[in-house]
This record gives sequence, C-alpha cells and structure tokens, in this order.
Amino acid sequence: MRLHIQVALAVLLVSAGTSSAFAYVPATTNESGTRLRWMRSNCVVLRANSAGSADVSDGSEFTAIQKSVEDWHKVIASCSYIRFQLEAPAASATIGFDREGPNENAIVFVESNWPHEDVAAGITTVFFVDNKDSAQDGRILDADVELNGQIFTFGTIASKSLTDVENTLTHELGHVLGLDHPCDDGTRSPVPKDHTGATIPRCNTPAVSAAIRESTMYNFANLGETKKRTPEDDDILGICETYPAANDPGSCAPVDFTDSGGCSLALGLTDDVSRFPRGVGLAAVLLLLGVLLLGRKRRNV
Repeated sequence: MRLHIQVALAVLLVSAGTSSAFAYVPATTNESGTRLRWMRSNCVVLRANSAGSADVSDGSEFTAIQKSVEDWHKVIASCSYIRFQLEAPAASATIGFDREGPNENAIVFVESNWPHEDVAAGITTVFFVDNKDSAQDGRILDADVELNGQIFTFGTIASKSLTDVENTLTHELGHVLGLDHPCDDGTRSPVPKDHTGATIPRCNTPAVSAAIRESTMYNFANLGETKKRTPEDDDILGICETYPAANDPGSCAPVDFTDSGGCSLALGLTDDVSRFPRGVGLAAVLLLLGVLLLGRKRRNV
C-alpha cells in the first residue's frame, strides 16, 4: 500500500449549551474502523511552545496547560494506565509531522498567519497508522494542538469575555488521546458511531441529551465556559476502555522514529528504519476545537 495522507474535519462549534449517561465516541481509522490509540508506552509526551499566548502576560497559560493535564489524570488514575508527560516549554515545540522523525506533540498559540478557518479557535492534528493489515493499525504517531490567538482572546480566569485556556485544552487533550465528538455537526461522512455501535445524533436536535451537552468532548462551548475542565463519566470511560490499567505496557517513552528498533514501523517490514515503510498507510485527522463566534479580538487581524 502506498503511503498516503487523508484529512477529515470535525468542527467543534462554540455556542449555547445546557445528567444521564451518554455513549463516548472513539476516533477511528478510515479503512477498518479501528479505534485510535497510543501504543507501546503508558504516557504521551507533550511540550508547549515557550512563546505562550500574547493575551496572557503573567505566564499563567502554562499553569492552565498543566491543569488541563491534571484534569484528565485525576479522573482516570484508578482505571487507566495512560498519562501525559508535560515537558518544559521550548521554542522547539512546533506544529508538524516528519516521517523521518523525531517529532514532538506540540501545543502552540498561533498569533499570526492562522492557516485554518478564522472561526476555528483551535485545532488538533492527529497522525496515525491506517492499514487494516498491520498490527499497528490505529496507532497514533503524533498529535499537535494549535490555538487561534490571532482571532480569539485567551485567558486563564473565568470571564465571559475570554476563551478559557484550560477549558479549551482539556477538550483538545481528549482528541489527543483518541476521543471524537459525541454528536454530528452535519459535516461528517460517514457519520461516526459511538462505542456501542450506534450512529451518533445530529447536534442541536432533541436527540442530543443533557449528558452529551455537559460532556468535555461536546462540540459546542460558550465563550468563557469552564465546565469542560472536568471530564464527565463517559469521557472518562472512553479513556479507561481504550487504555485499561490491566494492560499497562510498563514504560513511558515518546514515539521514536530514529532508533534501530524501528518503533514507528509495522512489524515484519524491512524498509529503512528512518523512513515509513511503503506498507503502512498514514492518515491525518483534523479535529477542530471551537468555532467561537464571540470574543474576537478588538485589534485588526
């Protein structure tokens, strides 16, 4: 199979929102529908770009990033082995994926030349193996988060005039771990299924329960919202079923594209270990966090 990159878009809109349980939605491969997940490590190594946010003068955006990591850790600790390992901010943390590696899972505030839709407050790009014949089908290789500082005003305190960093990033980190949105905004084809196999409901219809609207992975958020800082029961279940504590691989390491073991390669292939083998299909899924229609910056952009 030829190496290929495919792109799918899932928009998280920001508008009004309002608990019974809902069914979480795993992000899946295009070929086989295998759920996406990190392999061979019990951690995901993250690094924020040291430039931070132009909207936050006291450095508290980095504290908010740490809190988003902790928001997940404290609710999955009893049932899942997966953890985030947050490294010190550095200018080297940049968006992109190099097939020859190494790569970092970066968190970056983009203050100019935003390359995506203006209405998107943030976007997470996940690169993964998409090959139904590979033992590594569904393996996440890299995940980067971009936050739209050109159009939106980010903050770290609860304020109805700001886009909350922690609220936004806690949602984004759910995507990094392999969770999808729990309702369809009308752009998905095919429409995803939840973990029970049921097709997810259309957003903004009576079929969307209060539990869905309250979840961290819900596609919508109010300007100034903070409730996504706390993952709900099915957000948690999604992580704990994907990475159950009993299956802990026992080591924490970044995905290594340069070691002699060929960590990024499908088993049994003999291609040069510094490159992706031709037998592995690579796909990228773009999960958009937030089309915030309010809270735009007052400066010209």
